[in-house]
Amino acid sequence: MTITELTQGFHREQNMWHCNYCEVKVRIDQRAQIVEHLTIAHQSALDALLAAGGLTENQQQLMQAFAAGHSDKQIAADQGVTASTIRQQKHRFRQKAAQSRLFLAQYQAVFGENDPVELLSVPKPAQNMAITVDQYEQVLAKNIDFSSAHPELKHWPKPEAARVCLCARIVEDFAIDQQYRLNETNAILDTWYLDHSLLARYLVDFGFMQRTADGRQYWRIF
Repeated sequence: MTITELTQGFHREQNMWHCNYCEVKVRIDQRAQIVEHLTIAHQSALDALLAAGGLTENQQQLMQAFAAGHSDKQIAADQGVTASTIRQQKHRFRQKAAQSRLFLAQYQAVFGENDPVELLSVPKPAQNMAITVDQYEQVLAKNIDFSSAHPELKHWPKPEAARVCLCARIVEDFAIDQQYRLNETNAILDTWYLDHSLLARYLVDFGFMQRTADGRQYWRIF
């Protein structure tokens, strides 16, 4: 799994999202359900990841506090230690992360087990861009705000490849083999971005969706 898949708590296998911590899986167009599952069954993606191994209970608590944005001084007061102790622990975490990256590079250099380049599955009009799954994940992380109940676009990027990546994610909110009236389509796209017409146009142009000649019906084709 990639770092993004480990962080978000689920990964993709063919046309399904799989939970990293149990056997639950959902269709690719039901991303919201797997996110909700992580919150209900595993408290959160962060809780599940921190509890997955390698950290003591105290280290998990510190990580939670850092993730919540608490200051070193506040964490120190909660832990009953000095702020200097918290800074030292944070430094040790950084060292451990650096050592892990170094070991991974050493392992891959010796055993030749570099992750194969996996291309993102996209419609034919966008296939010439040869977008990798890693690039896709980077685009999502850079351009989507995942902090709210439903993810939202921070902005609409200029690079065409980035737009394809975002369309590939947005189209997952539409069920396959279901027709949507214009107002239904707009309602879904409005949850993503203030300009639903722009999103609809790119979804059609890139081959993710089709619409009737009068623009009153939309349906997902990819």
